[in-house]
Amino acid sequence: MPVALPELAPVTRIVAAGGAAIVAIARAFADNQQLSWLNQVLIIAGRPENRQLAGLAAIFAGSGAASQIATPPLDSGELKSFSFFRGGETTVSSDVSLNERVLVDRIVKGS
Repeated sequence: MPVALPELAPVTRIVAAGGAAIVAIARAFADNQQLSWLNQVLIIAGRPENRQLAGLAAIFAGSGAASQIATPPLDSGELKSFSFFRGGETTVSSDVSLNERVLVDRIVKGS
């Protein structure tokens, strides 16, 4: 299933959730060496298979470092650690859970 991506530039911060979204983001980052997976992407992954996919996506995207992954639920202290992504773009595929969707919104909106 295709996933819509925002326009990506080296200053874009993106929060992604869902298997299809993770794959779409990884493809885009693999095709553009100006982008930095580690510095620009946060993956929300509540299910083990999506956490594994996020790890593989970092390799596929050409990152020399692991993916940043947040697993719902997060307490307020953990939420603050992702404040860099406040106001960022989102890419969410249809295979996300409600908890993952809520966490995406909380991180991007800073609530």
